[in-house]
Amino acid sequence: MKHTGTRKHLRDTYRLIFPAILALVISACATTTPEQGSQPTESELLKKAQKAHTKGDLEAAAREYLRLADTSSLLKQTEYQLKAAEILLSGNYTEQAKRVLEKIRTESLHQQQKIRKKLLSAKISLANNNANRALNILNIRLDSRTPSNLQSEFYRLRAEAYTRIGSLLSAAHSQMLRSRHQSNEDDIISTQHALWQALSAIPELTLQQHLNTLPRNEFKGWINLNLIARATQNSSASDTDTMIIAWREQYPKHSATNSIIASLLARQQETLRYPDNIALLLPLTGPYSKPARSIRDGFLAARFQQNNITAPTIRIYNTDQFDTAIAAYQQAVKEGAELVIGPLRKNNVNALSGQNLPIPLLTLNYSEKSNSGSASIYQFGLSPEDEARQVAERAWLEGHNQAITFTPESDWGERVLEAFKENWEALGGSIIESQHYPSKDNDFSKQLRELLNINLSQKRVKALRRLVDTKLEFEPRRRKDADFVFLAAFPRQARLIRPQLKFHFAGALPVYATSHIFSGKKNRQDDRDIDGIIFPDMPWVLNSKNNNIRSLKNTINQLWPDNANQYSRFFALGIDAFNIIPRLNFMSTYQHEQFAGVTGLLRFTDENRIFRQLQWARFKNGLPRTP
Repeated sequence: MKHTGTRKHLRDTYRLIFPAILALVISACATTTPEQGSQPTESELLKKAQKAHTKGDLEAAAREYLRLADTSSLLKQTEYQLKAAEILLSGNYTEQAKRVLEKIRTESLHQQQKIRKKLLSAKISLANNNANRALNILNIRLDSRTPSNLQSEFYRLRAEAYTRIGSLLSAAHSQMLRSRHQSNEDDIISTQHALWQALSAIPELTLQQHLNTLPRNEFKGWINLNLIARATQNSSASDTDTMIIAWREQYPKHSATNSIIASLLARQQETLRYPDNIALLLPLTGPYSKPARSIRDGFLAARFQQNNITAPTIRIYNTDQFDTAIAAYQQAVKEGAELVIGPLRKNNVNALSGQNLPIPLLTLNYSEKSNSGSASIYQFGLSPEDEARQVAERAWLEGHNQAITFTPESDWGERVLEAFKENWEALGGSIIESQHYPSKDNDFSKQLRELLNINLSQKRVKALRRLVDTKLEFEPRRRKDADFVFLAAFPRQARLIRPQLKFHFAGALPVYATSHIFSGKKNRQDDRDIDGIIFPDMPWVLNSKNNNIRSLKNTINQLWPDNANQYSRFFALGIDAFNIIPRLNFMSTYQHEQFAGVTGLLRFTDENRIFRQLQWARFKNGLPRTP
């Protein structure tokens, strides 16, 4: 009986627990059946991430790498997190990348990963316009075990940070160190080009002073070579071959590429070699006649300043007397021109641009269409769009992120705004408000209130007054999210707008403008109203201490007193149009070549366009002051 009772007890227990066991088995089968949604493997997730990255879907790629990080070992986790942050930063997802980096445990990183994290943190600081913080992050030592690609990126970031704070000599030094860790010849040439640009932007006296403090090393060799380039730019320079031979003896293993040396030696043959016959195409009658005549007179003044060259024959053609610009060009060629300068009007430049011309053409304006395929056409002029782009770069380098813009209701205003906007947003900045103003008005209060959000402030108070049915004390306030104002204006409007900005509580807001705010003639009394405005302009207007500029200016003031001030910049354009002639060939051949002209530091960009790097000034006590 006892035995039978035990078996019965086991049967009862089995009946009770059997359903639970069965449920567990079914549940286990359900979770392991592939058809019902198994978790992807690491290999599958990795392929998915790589595929999204290849397609350019950066957010999706970063998400997949973060999923991988969540399911991987500690060693792999940090690698996937770093990869996700790198991808996010490549797409300018700065805040997301920052959050990813903050989750990475530094103690779990090996040395190379620590360096990668530092580089990513420095990039984020630069994206947030904090160059000093980036330099602090990059205050680390790299050794020979650090891969070349990380070394190259390290010095690139340092060069960018130094450039942002205006330390061009340190930026050049970082570029030199970067080139040591590059193997691709094109990359080395590009880096040395950036190095050369930085050195060329430093005043000669400053370079000379630094030269005396340096031991004889590779960087001192770069400075010496740059000074040779400056010394051999003009006709009075010493023999280039002799100077280069002496330099090579001092620095026999220097890393400067052959292209730089070759360009300096090319000057020996090119300098001041003018064609025998030059044609000048200008609209000497009609609405463009005064600036055209000023260009002509500047061109001739530069010609007569050169006493040590064989005088070219210059024939001047009035383009208004021809049916088309092409007809004027063809007439000049027919009469023996070996080089044509002009035309000036944009529509005429458009007509000639892109054509395969038999003799070289140096235009005095820029076309609106591509000039590719026209190796014989060089484009030069006073481009307001280029100035607007330089304003964007300056504001960005000075740590600003959010702009508001105030531009005139005109085609000119639209062109300048579009150029500023394009470059500003490409740099990573944002425009949070834009307003256009009628140029002929004197009162811009309505537009400025909209620009500064003062109307919104007033509307809120009115609504509050209605709500509480009480008279409230109220002082209007402007928006606080703007870093600066981009202003496109001519002197009359600028002298009205700046005080009105102050009246509308924006006196402390930095204002950047193009050169058009300055008449070119010093007027302390009237220009006190634009004190504080920062703007770029040409050395001809700003650099009164340059002896060559001062001498030529005095000549022009004596010969053409009526136009010398009002059309000053057009005289300068004519001067540089003449002086750059013998340099066109090698400047278009050698990318790093620059010419210190009176309209700016000139260099070639894409499609044979000449870019003018301007000087910077700020109005103080009614006068433009340079740094």
